[in-house]
Amino acid sequence: MKYTDYNGYIVAGTLKSDNAGFSKWGIAQKDGQEYFLKEFLSPVYPQNAEMYSAPQAEKKRKYCERYEAQKMLLYKTINKASDGNNVRIVDFFRCDGHYYIAMPRISAEKFTPDDISRMTGGNHVQQKLLCKTLAHSIWKLHQAGIVHGDLKWDNVLFQKSHDGWLTTKTIDFDNSFFEADPPRDPENFNFDVVYLAPEGYLFAAGENVRVGKPLDVFALGIYFHQVFQGSVPNFVSGEKYDYVFEGLLSGDKLRIGDDVPQDMVGIISGMLETDPVKRYSMDTVVRLLSGEKVQAQQTVNHEATQNDKEASLRINIYKSQKNAGKFKQAGSLN
Repeated sequence: MKYTDYNGYIVAGTLKSDNAGFSKWGIAQKDGQEYFLKEFLSPVYPQNAEMYSAPQAEKKRKYCERYEAQKMLLYKTINKASDGNNVRIVDFFRCDGHYYIAMPRISAEKFTPDDISRMTGGNHVQQKLLCKTLAHSIWKLHQAGIVHGDLKWDNVLFQKSHDGWLTTKTIDFDNSFFEADPPRDPENFNFDVVYLAPEGYLFAAGENVRVGKPLDVFALGIYFHQVFQGSVPNFVSGEKYDYVFEGLLSGDKLRIGDDVPQDMVGIISGMLETDPVKRYSMDTVVRLLSGEKVQAQQTVNHEATQNDKEASLRINIYKSQKNAGKFKQAGSLN
């Protein structure tokens, strides 16, 4: 068996790119511990300056230096914000021109949305516990000004606690960003279209829109619906859309599933508002999940940024045009 050394992290064979988007990954060992090691495919530090002109090499170096500084600050902030259920980034380093992160390897239970929705227990105790745990983890990130950016079923691991209950561990911060510095290039915007918010679609399709914390809230609303119903929501009209955002931008109304408990219907509906300004904040979600009585005026998203307000305006223009045909034109969504 061939072993590869990545800055002291030893991998049997080499890292692979299966279902990893913009990266390669593998299980590594270092100092007797196992880690999940990921290599980013870009950017690549220009180690061999002879491959470039002097101005090109300098431009690439400066870009990589900014990238390193941004990632170091981002990962440091994520670790500081972790409540124990956001898996920590142990290491971020450069090796042979490529950038890597190392995280502890987590032993997890495998469950589908259908598995979780079918778990028995009075008043959906287990499902509600999962929602509370996950919501608190994302709330902590938002309190620190960070957007996870790629919340989906595969990026939430399940572990059994000592008392037998399932709890969550949030992973994969590859697409995380500071809300104050959102992505500007749709080509670098990685996402799972099932969980994509309306403003996320518009940004991916090349519209002049910026994304922020409401992107996470929407994805979490889809996730919560899966936890109770085993599937994403349908629509009142009975129309079948490929994705939730498509129906919402067409002006259709969501129909929350019959298996979702009544005390969760309003919460999920508020998380899946088409308009990011009207969508619940994570602060409101956490308070509602804790059982706090929150008045209607208190659910107003006071965290909405100017970017959110501009996205809201763009969404309303789309809805007024009822131009659903444009959905099929975004090649990145096919």
